[in-house]
Amino acid sequence: IFLYMSISFFVSLFLLSTIILASSPNVIIYAHPGCTQDTPSFSNSYSGDDPDSPHSSGEILISWTIDCVKATFNVTMRARATGWVAMAIGDSGSMYPSDITMGWVTVNHDGGDNHNETYQTVTVRDKFATANKAPKDDTQLDPPGTDDILPGSVSGSEIDGVTIISFSRQLVSNDVLYDRSLPPTEVHLLWAFNSASDDPTEQHTSHGGVLINFYSGRPALQVDIRLMHGLIMLLMWGLLVPQATFIAAYMKAIGHWWYRLHLGIQVIVILGTSLAFFSIVSVMMGGRQFHSVHHLFGLFIFILVLIQGFLGWLANRRWDPSRTKVPVFPDQLHWWLGRTLELSGYINIFLGFNQIGIKQASVYVLMALWVLLTYVVSGALRWFTNPLRAGSAQTYEWLTTQSRTSKTRFIAILFGAPCGLGVNIISICANHVRE
Repeated sequence: IFLYMSISFFVSLFLLSTIILASSPNVIIYAHPGCTQDTPSFSNSYSGDDPDSPHSSGEILISWTIDCVKATFNVTMRARATGWVAMAIGDSGSMYPSDITMGWVTVNHDGGDNHNETYQTVTVRDKFATANKAPKDDTQLDPPGTDDILPGSVSGSEIDGVTIISFSRQLVSNDVLYDRSLPPTEVHLLWAFNSASDDPTEQHTSHGGVLINFYSGRPALQVDIRLMHGLIMLLMWGLLVPQATFIAAYMKAIGHWWYRLHLGIQVIVILGTSLAFFSIVSVMMGGRQFHSVHHLFGLFIFILVLIQGFLGWLANRRWDPSRTKVPVFPDQLHWWLGRTLELSGYINIFLGFNQIGIKQASVYVLMALWVLLTYVVSGALRWFTNPLRAGSAQTYEWLTTQSRTSKTRFIAILFGAPCGLGVNIISICANHVRE
């Protein structure tokens, strides 16, 4: 029990620290003070860490000027990329719905009389995301919007692997359908780019965001809700649920403490799942919710986990020590629903990786190894303790004896070893989720 509580405490502490450290936006942002009577306009004269500096740690630099006299918002985006670069302004941290400006530089190497000259063409598009997929131009939507990029304001270049895009737009937009006016309050600034492709339908290779006031330039203190959601769900369904299942199946020999442990873990799972579920729903507010397989599967799991908690409570209330067989309802239903939820949780973790665009094979391989290990350990113990197998009674008696022996702590070691591997796998996955 002490070993289990220690593992859970340190895992929780590690993941909490990961959330706090990873909540800092991986983006360099400069801004000018807001509009006042004494300072009606500002020039973009900030200097500092730049993407084309070999010592820079930022993936993208976004700088802007707010011209209060002309009522314009002048933006320059710089990214370590040769593909498209985009920024978005929205009410939530979600890509949908948000007002997106995307630009790219097309390099032509076949121009001129001698076919050795290089020409660069800069394209900037005013777009809007209608779903969690490639955004469309405002003018191509139904009903159509307007292109708010000011004529003559577009410029840019692509030099030594760094793309620079500049454009201007009005502070107050006339397109009330798809464009955001720039308020003097905190809004979500999102950014993304593709490191190699100019095709605006290609998915980003890097992205991020921050809650910021464009006039003061001060980011709000916040936690990355998506990261928090992912890490909590990894902890709940990648580590704690397998522990609770293992305890219920193989630790009854320790007496009533198996139920207390099982119940305690499941209460933590229900509370953690509820926190992660409602936090991500709050981010999705205003957009089309539950539009992907991961979202729908998560809703399915959340509903079933509440039912499972009720079945567990009911099974405990109806337990009768004199019964001769286990009733189908609620006991066996509780067992099989628990197994279904454990498998569903694993599946949705993989769907979540895909949802946020993780392409590193190592993440999927490590998580698959952890899932395989939990089922191999569980399956092996079920086989060794199967009443139909010769010698199963001796095996079960040995397991029971070992689980009660304070010297060996057999069960703790047996489950603690894969649990330690699970901690490492979840930690690595958490780092990849942030990346």
